[in-house]
Amino acid sequence: GIAALTENNDSKTLVAYGDLLYKKFIPSMLLEIDGDIVIAADPNWERSSQKGRYMEYVSASEPYRKGLFDRPVNMKEFGPQLNEKSITGEWFGLAAFSSKGLAVLKSVLAGLAEEKDFSQMRMADVFKKLLVDGNTVKVVYVNGHWLDVDDIKDFTEAGAF
Repeated sequence: GIAALTENNDSKTLVAYGDLLYKKFIPSMLLEIDGDIVIAADPNWERSSQKGRYMEYVSASEPYRKGLFDRPVNMKEFGPQLNEKSITGEWFGLAAFSSKGLAVLKSVLAGLAEEKDFSQMRMADVFKKLLVDGNTVKVVYVNGHWLDVDDIKDFTEAGAF
């Protein structure tokens, strides 16, 4: 898991959900952004194929607009139960951490591991804690070009991906 990762002083570490397919330009975007913690979020969350399933929503300092290009914005809130009016995107499971960001992530995980409900926690709990502790999480909007493979229907769609 993440706790076993060694610090990489030369570049960023990419962390992805294991059931995620994505186009190769997305990691490049995350790795090029100046920031210790950078995530990708899809602004088309309302049309997500994940609707009706557990979703991890993002509220950022600015909603998506074409003029942003690949300029990041800052995460304000994160979680499955955000007020719909504040949602600016859906996190689909891809993040990049600088060596400093990775150290912060490991520290947060170590602290959360002391909680009795740690085994039931999700990444939403981790990102919420990062924000509560005053860390800046950058958000890069990505319109599509990814697929979460959770079941046989998703697997079938993956063939066309």
